[in-house]
Amino acid sequence: MPEKLHLSYQLCQPSAALAWLVEFYYEAEWQLEEGIDYVQPILPFPGCEWTIQIGNPPLHLLNDSKEVLPTAYLLGQPTHTHNYQWQPPTKLFVTRLRQYRLKQLLNITWSWADLIMPAPEVFGEKANTVENVIRNSPSFKERVTLMEAFLTQWAASIPPERLSASDSIFKHENLANAGEAIPLELGNIGKRQQQRYFRQWFDMTATDYQRICKLKLALDQYAADQQLNATDVTYLSNYTDQAHFIRQFKRYSNESPASFFRKRPFIRGARSS
Repeated sequence: MPEKLHLSYQLCQPSAALAWLVEFYYEAEWQLEEGIDYVQPILPFPGCEWTIQIGNPPLHLLNDSKEVLPTAYLLGQPTHTHNYQWQPPTKLFVTRLRQYRLKQLLNITWSWADLIMPAPEVFGEKANTVENVIRNSPSFKERVTLMEAFLTQWAASIPPERLSASDSIFKHENLANAGEAIPLELGNIGKRQQQRYFRQWFDMTATDYQRICKLKLALDQYAADQQLNATDVTYLSNYTDQAHFIRQFKRYSNESPASFFRKRPFIRGARSS
C-alpha cells in the first residue's frame, strides 16, 4: 500500500420504497500526499454500479485495459477484478443497483457483463442532468437524496404491468446467505429453461453468481468487524475451510486475501448512515 494513502468511506441504505432496485449508496475518497497515480482493484460483486465522480474539475479514470473512462458511467455485472488507475485526491459517489431488476424491467436480453456504458442508455436523458446536479451538491447525504428522488421518478414511469411481470419471474431468497434473488419456478418451466433465464438476467451461471455472493458476504463481514480475521470470515461465510476461501478469493483477485488487504486501504468497522 502506498505510504500516506488514506481512504474515507460513507455508506447509506436505500429507502424502503427503493430497496427492490437499490442495494446501497456509498461514497469513497482517496487521498495521497505524493500525488502519484494509484491503482485500485475492485473485486466482482453481485449487481451493477452507477458511478459519478465528484469534484471540479473531474479527473478521468483509467481502467485495466488503459481505456479512459467517463466521469460518470454504469458498470454492468463484473465477472472479474477490475483495476482502476487515478491520481488522488479522487472522490466517487456510487449507487449499487440490482441488475436483474433493471434488465427485466427494460426487457434487455443482451449481456451487461463487465460492460461500461453511459447511464442515459439505461435511465434516459434526464440521467445527464441528475449526474451534473449530484456532482455539484455539497454533501453525501444530499447526493443520496437527489439520487433517491431521480430513481423514484424513473420507477414511476415504468408501466405497472411490467413491474408485475418482474415480480412474477423473480422472488427473493437467501442465495449463499447474501439475500439475492433467484428465478422463481413457473409452471412447467424446466431446469434448463430456468438456467437460461438466470444467465439472461444475471449475465452468469447460478454457480458463478453464488460464488460472487459468497465472496461479497465475506468482504462485508471483514469490513464490518475489526476483530475478525481470515479464519473467522471463512466459517461465517460458509466456506468449507480457510483453504477453500483462499482458493475462491484468488480465483477473482490472483492474490491471497492476506496479500490483497495488506497492500491496500480497507475500511474496517464502517457503518451505514
